Amino acid sequence: MTRSLSLCIGLLILDCLGSMLYAQNFTTFDVYGPDSTYTQPAAINDLGQIVGSSMPSIPDCFGGPPAFCQQGFFRDTDGTISTVGPTPNRPNYFIAATLAINQWGLTVGSITDNSGTDGWLRSSDGTLTRVFCDAPPAMPVNPNGFQPAFPKFLFPPMYSPEFGSAALAINDWGQIAGVIGEGPGRGIAYLLNVDGTCITFQAPTSNNVSVFDTLPQAINDVGQITGYFADLTGWHGFLRNSNGKLAVFNSAVGDTFALAINLSGEITGGYNSTSGFHGFLRRPGGKIITLDPPGSVNTLATSINIWGQIAGFYFDSGGIGHGFTRWPNGHIDTFDFPGVGVSTTIAQGINDFGQITGYYVDASGTHGFFTQRP
Repeated sequence: MTRSLSLCIGLLILDCLGSMLYAQNFTTFDVYGPDSTYTQPAAINDLGQIVGSSMPSIPDCFGGPPAFCQQGFFRDTDGTISTVGPTPNRPNYFIAATLAINQWGLTVGSITDNSGTDGWLRSSDGTLTRVFCDAPPAMPVNPNGFQPAFPKFLFPPMYSPEFGSAALAINDWGQIAGVIGEGPGRGIAYLLNVDGTCITFQAPTSNNVSVFDTLPQAINDVGQITGYFADLTGWHGFLRNSNGKLAVFNSAVGDTFALAINLSGEITGGYNSTSGFHGFLRRPGGKIITLDPPGSVNTLATSINIWGQIAGFYFDSGGIGHGFTRWPNGHIDTFDFPGVGVSTTIAQGINDFGQITGYYVDASGTHGFFTQRP
């Protein structure tokens, strides 16, 4: 049976059953147990391995300010959790983040100390390798460090590092997409191939408007990269095809942030307007569909799997956050982590089995969760 036929059958099943299959069983976890300040998962693969960021309650950790004492983490299928520790190049780091994982359990992220930032690759045995790409030609000067503002609820706000680089996404072939910082508000994207060759790129300019930050967010298995970039007019989505051609896309109004892409080239993210923030699905042909769950004020579509099932979150008029999943037939189911005192539920990633990971907030802090397979 071909993969395309398998996809068609899978889509038919999802469209027919829709929310009939949707019965979430949640598992919660904290990286440091009761000593955690927060645990915030970012992605989950088909093995159920989860990556994200966490913060322990340790004053003056790693020689950095306590408020910025952040570690990346890797949670294995059996529940074992490993944190990203110091690297030889950054022994006194105070910020580390695990940002993406592929189906083989390879993960990428960034680590920062007072002198700069490095990207890294974590192998399946836990070994960390610095991810490095040669510096690109100098970019246009960013006037006064100009940087368009992110919506406050968009987490984590991703700017380019002022000095160094960050590895932001990885596909199943091992290609890595990231960004190289060239000073405040200036970053250029890169694609690191498995043979070690590195290609730098930035979103194309238009009407002589300089591009400052080009930030990849996801790369699929055919090498398509999506993300967003900044110029003097705001933030815009982009798609870099495997042949190197770049396309810029925007919503009809406001800033546009592309966050995820699947094998079919479907892209999800969010855009701003005068009425709030809206999630979107961009079809391979370029059509943009707005995703707003009932009762939503601000919405973000954070992840999409191979079948076109989307995970994300939204805030209602009372400021309460809820998770949602959108099925390929357009049906949207919303959910909250069960329990008394849960004030917000944020869905960050979804795998091809429909498992969702994210975090929730209650009086004791921020906690990770994942759902069992439907």
